[in-house]
Amino acid sequence: PKMPVLTYNDGRLLPQLFHGAQITSNEIKDLTLTAGKIEHSTERNSSDSHGLSIGGANSGSKAQFSNEFYFGGADYKPTKDLLLQYYYGNLRDFYKQHFFGLVHDWKLPVGALKTDLRYFTSDSDGKNESSSGRAEGYVSSGANGSSGEVDNNLWSAMFTYSLKGHALSAGYQKVTGNSDFPHINLGNGRSLHLITNGQIGKFASAGENTWVVGHTYDFAAIGVPGLKTKLIYFSGDDIDAAGSDNKEWERNFRVDYTVQNGLLKGVGLSWQNAATRGNDGRDLDENRLVVTYSLPLF
Repeated sequence: PKMPVLTYNDGRLLPQLFHGAQITSNEIKDLTLTAGKIEHSTERNSSDSHGLSIGGANSGSKAQFSNEFYFGGADYKPTKDLLLQYYYGNLRDFYKQHFFGLVHDWKLPVGALKTDLRYFTSDSDGKNESSSGRAEGYVSSGANGSSGEVDNNLWSAMFTYSLKGHALSAGYQKVTGNSDFPHINLGNGRSLHLITNGQIGKFASAGENTWVVGHTYDFAAIGVPGLKTKLIYFSGDDIDAAGSDNKEWERNFRVDYTVQNGLLKGVGLSWQNAATRGNDGRDLDENRLVVTYSLPLF
């Protein structure tokens, strides 16, 4: 699945897999309905299936897991330039989550402007609601001194202006509540439907405020089809921590090229570089080189 409340991670050769069932309906014009249930996942570094959990409960002697994640949602396009979204996710005994989204494309006299607004509200479910359940290990990571109960709101806005191969983006994300943003997390890599979904960090800790700026360029605009670059910078602060609020930043840069013709037509090369610094985690530098090949079968 790839939806606001649940997104698989494909940052390695073998993608993360979720085991369950999903139904999608397009019977009504301009409306897509989705519903389903997930019971297990297979992580990128394993062939075994695992129960589902969240940060704070996914490791250690009191680690706890659930085999019930229910989800459903709707994507509605009242006009060709406007998308409205609502999704619901419930990881039994951990959290309930509602998502509201709006995406609007506005063609200007010169260039185009895309607006992307997102809001998540999450609270506790089942054993995470009670102190006795949290004592068993059904807890969420969060602010220093928090009880471990899920209590989180996250909203963001991203604006992207595009013109002649260039795309300039600027956005802001704010997290409130005593817990970190809850999501299925087994500690082996994850992707989130956030404007701060960086190559390394996710910028979704309790109290965190994050600014995002980015630039992409499609070299087809100057006669080099298949070549693209992307640079994005995240700066987060006010992370609730012991003693004082923590901060972090991350820079992502990538170059992608797809061979357009000849014997190697369809071969894609991608170099992805990331660096992160701050006092809320380890300083990291990372490089990834990805080679892909798309082969048309019919």
